[in-house]
Amino acid sequence: MRHRYIYFILWFTAAFLTCTGTHASRPEYSGAVHYNMKVHFGRMLPHNILLDSLNQERIRGFEANAWFGESSSESINRPKLGAGYFFSNLGNHEVLGNIHSLYMSILYPVYTGRLSVEFNSNLGIGYATKPHDPENNPNNKAIGSRLNFYGQLSFTGRVPLGDSRWVFRPGVSFHHVSNGTVVAPNSGINKLTFHAGFDFRSDHAYPERLS
Repeated sequence: MRHRYIYFILWFTAAFLTCTGTHASRPEYSGAVHYNMKVHFGRMLPHNILLDSLNQERIRGFEANAWFGESSSESINRPKLGAGYFFSNLGNHEVLGNIHSLYMSILYPVYTGRLSVEFNSNLGIGYATKPHDPENNPNNKAIGSRLNFYGQLSFTGRVPLGDSRWVFRPGVSFHHVSNGTVVAPNSGINKLTFHAGFDFRSDHAYPERLS
């Protein structure tokens, strides 16, 4: 369990230093908040026989993010740090329930151009609505607690629409839900989804030093 906390601290520190270091040599100015909403469709990726038998529903989810970036078009060349919320089912609503997640997020450019590709890493906490219960929910052998770690890794496209304020985002995401074996049982749940959504660059300004 301890190593999971270490991974989280290292991830967050690296994300923070990457974003702040990118701006260190430039004078302060006001950046813009980029709002994002996406819908997800996919499947659970069962890694044992029990989960395979429970894998009965398509994954459907919703995601909302706020990233801190520059107000100019050059922002696509630099990483953005932010936060977000994700909700989805887990492949079997009756047994596994749903997951609500809050996380820190970093969006990092992989390929920049008119049609760009970015890597998105999200890490935070998840709330499972139907964890294992010996009496009321004995078949859930994947998630033993309500509070869990939530992680998401995505490759997401960036397709400008009209003016540079609006962006269409198609992509693919891998999700993991687990409590780190703090509470048994804990086989964890993995999901693969395809997502699509939109970004909007708002006029909500913030000091550059926050990014």
